[in-house]
Amino acid sequence: MKFNDSKTEILYFYFHSRFVSSNPPSTVTIGDSAIDLTHEARNLGIIFEDSLDMEKHISNVCRAGWACIRRIGQIRKFLDEAATEKLAHAFITSRIDCCNSLLLGLPEKLIQRLQRLQNATARLVCLVKRNEHITPILYKLHWLPVRQRIKYKTLLLTFKCLHNMAPTYLSELISRHKPKRNLRSSYLTLLEIPAAPRTVTYGS
Repeated sequence: MKFNDSKTEILYFYFHSRFVSSNPPSTVTIGDSAIDLTHEARNLGIIFEDSLDMEKHISNVCRAGWACIRRIGQIRKFLDEAATEKLAHAFITSRIDCCNSLLLGLPEKLIQRLQRLQNATARLVCLVKRNEHITPILYKLHWLPVRQRIKYKTLLLTFKCLHNMAPTYLSELISRHKPKRNLRSSYLTLLEIPAAPRTVTYGS
């Protein structure tokens, strides 16, 4: 295997914490090439940062989503609700849902940015004013709120892994919990929790 120096990016993941000191190297040598570390990299359309806070990715999704809302809004008077909803799914909600399992557990302030984008999209589809309550509109469109969409996508992927409906490389990451004794939990669909190293006291 030979790396293309101009296309090779190296990302060093670390956590900002007063409990852990992290001194990433400035360059990494591969063969005869010294490659500088980057602070962010794109993979399958997802922007990963060295801090793994996903803020840059969410900013990118929101920027593209609001631009699409403005463009659709310019031609909204020529469209019916069904056609507008199709455009919204094609250009906006598909961006929100893309690989959204990676957003599980993020702070509420980041999820709210995506939620505001979804709310504006729903109002554009149904032609309602900004001061109207959003819950009935989402209910009418059968749209889950963003945080619930993330949980649903993660649970659906887990279900497929447990029932041999997912790729092998994903199914191998999940295993059922099998108690050594006959317990009441033996009849529940529980998953095995990976053991963390005992020497790690923060972030395990």
